[in-house]
Amino acid sequence: MPRSRPASPRNGRGRLVRHDCSGARAGNLYLQYWTYYADSATLRGIPIVGAEGFHKDDWESVQIRIRPGGKVDERASSHNGYNYARGAANWGSDAGIDPLKELAEAVGARNPNGWGPETHLLLVSGGFTFFTERLKERLGLDETLSNVLEIDNGKLSGRVLGTIVDADAKAAKFRQMAQRLGAAREQTVAIGDGANDLKMMAEAGTSIAYRAKPVVRLKATYALNYSGLDGVLNLFD
Repeated sequence: MPRSRPASPRNGRGRLVRHDCSGARAGNLYLQYWTYYADSATLRGIPIVGAEGFHKDDWESVQIRIRPGGKVDERASSHNGYNYARGAANWGSDAGIDPLKELAEAVGARNPNGWGPETHLLLVSGGFTFFTERLKERLGLDETLSNVLEIDNGKLSGRVLGTIVDADAKAAKFRQMAQRLGAAREQTVAIGDGANDLKMMAEAGTSIAYRAKPVVRLKATYALNYSGLDGVLNLFD
């Protein structure tokens, strides 16, 4: 893995692997991407860990596993191992001590090999529930947040019920969901196109501007200007 450029605190790379071998990995599709966060490794400067400066543990990785039946699992790197969620039970995995890792998994204290179910997909929009609820059903989204139009005697009244979904509401919903899931900041991704998405995107470890206004492109980690939304999968190739 190449080192980060001095002027660039975060770089990313990725790969896509399909296992056609026999055994537990047969038919699985794996997506893995890395992001380099300079000086993110803990215990920096202690001789047994490594000298100050570039450190391999600064590369934070996320793996996605898609099984033949379509089930999706994920895990994130943590020093010498992979974990699904934070907790003391991951100490053996973090330190690379297999017997401790296997003991924690045997008693059900951590997920096998750090794999867990896919995390949530949230759609927040300044639009209306009429559209977002249909997208939720069609795309298999976990949660949505948008404005509710009032219907009076079967007709739209032109009024909005409840609080308007603005930039602050989007950021708050994103932050609340991450906290509820126990997701670290570097495990979250936010995609937006307008100025009212900037606060939400600032909450995420990785922000992506999708066919966005210039101010959004300037502040995002990555920008997609021409591809479809599925181009997100190719960002780290």
